[in-house]
Amino acid sequence: MTALKEARPDVIDTLSMPPALETAIPRPDAPARLDVDGITVGFDGRPALRDLSFQVPHGAQVAVVGPNGAGKSTLFKALVGLLPLRNGRILIHGQPLGVHQDCVAYVPQREEVDWRFPVTVADVVMMGRYGRQGWLRRPNAADRAAVTRALDAMGIAALAGRAIGELSGGQQQRAFLARPGPGAAHPAHG
Repeated sequence: MTALKEARPDVIDTLSMPPALETAIPRPDAPARLDVDGITVGFDGRPALRDLSFQVPHGAQVAVVGPNGAGKSTLFKALVGLLPLRNGRILIHGQPLGVHQDCVAYVPQREEVDWRFPVTVADVVMMGRYGRQGWLRRPNAADRAAVTRALDAMGIAALAGRAIGELSGGQQQRAFLARPGPGAAHPAHG
């Protein structure tokens, strides 16, 4: 048990549990992390990812590398709830998807966006507020303030009125990252 505590300080010290279960119970004060447990995700009845499991500890930097068609984009879409899971579960901070709507950001691949669509940078960022606004409700002062803060935080406030398709690739990515989630007041708080 001592070796486990040294290697995994985020695990509760319980003498009554079998060793195989000790790593399954995080301490209440343990740092946040991402847990992917046996997920299967696919399209049109065919799995793109099958029985995938991994954990990402708090503060870790992870690269997902692989050839085209290996499932990298599928994984990220599943992590933000854009694709349903056939099996398994995803936990963020120990909670299922949807509980923390503002702590995971997804920047779509360039091919997935119609850059000719006539929308401004501010419009794109405002789209992140739609879940909070409700059906057919117009943005209010709080929504506009959240967008302004997000644009400022990403260093693109001067681009607010420009068409998204006119920006460089990096500026476009910043605009997508600036979209505050339904409960977010600022993109850095996610």
